[in-house]
Amino acid sequence: MDHILNTNEIPAYEQFHISGSSSLFLTCDHASLRIPERLENLGLPLIDRSTHIGWDIGAFDVARVLSDRLDAPLVASRYSRLVIDCNRPPQGKGSIPDTIHGLQIPGNNSLSNIQIAQRIEEIFNPYHKTIDDALATHITIKRNVVLLSIHSYTPELDGKFRPWPIGITYETPSPFSSYLIKELKKSKLHPIGENEPYPITPEGDYGMYAHGKKNAIDAVLMEIRQDFLQNPKSKLYIVELLSDILEKFDKINSKR
Repeated sequence: MDHILNTNEIPAYEQFHISGSSSLFLTCDHASLRIPERLENLGLPLIDRSTHIGWDIGAFDVARVLSDRLDAPLVASRYSRLVIDCNRPPQGKGSIPDTIHGLQIPGNNSLSNIQIAQRIEEIFNPYHKTIDDALATHITIKRNVVLLSIHSYTPELDGKFRPWPIGITYETPSPFSSYLIKELKKSKLHPIGENEPYPITPEGDYGMYAHGKKNAIDAVLMEIRQDFLQNPKSKLYIVELLSDILEKFDKINSKR
């Protein structure tokens, strides 16, 4: 079987502060727009694959700063969601999209079972195994570990404006989700989305179930609107705000 990742290409994931002192554990499923050379950009020009369809714009920047500030473990995907979406169940709907918002993805059309298996084995599985292993170790060392997955989303979809600067989504309310919503509502960011712009579902939020629910820990997915992350001033405000809120939570959480 040919490999989609050549020997000169980077691994499917990168990790930071894996032995960090924080009770938080961070993931970033759509951190990169990189596509393996062998896939020839999936037949898409850069102008298309660098939009929100290819990655979560600005999400990795936020996750990286939070990891550094909090000394929190972070595992981030290093390939585009167009190759395989690391936040969708493999072979499920949207895992390897052939069309997104009416745009055809030529390199994803009529894939064989072998081609699909290659992407799962070389990108999806290594990324999630790294999270599994690092999170398991973190849980044995730290008390009350919580999982926070950092995402971003487009301000408008299908002609509808999405008003939430930040959305906090979860399957069931928890001390972590409630704390985040309460603290964010004190900020100048309004309105705060509660299970907006997307609710948590098994079909669309693989990591929340595979790593959060499976380990019986609080798991929250944070969505940040991309226009706030593309503006340097608002991006700095959000990073500083989240750093303060999460640092405060970490101190409270470690004493429980």
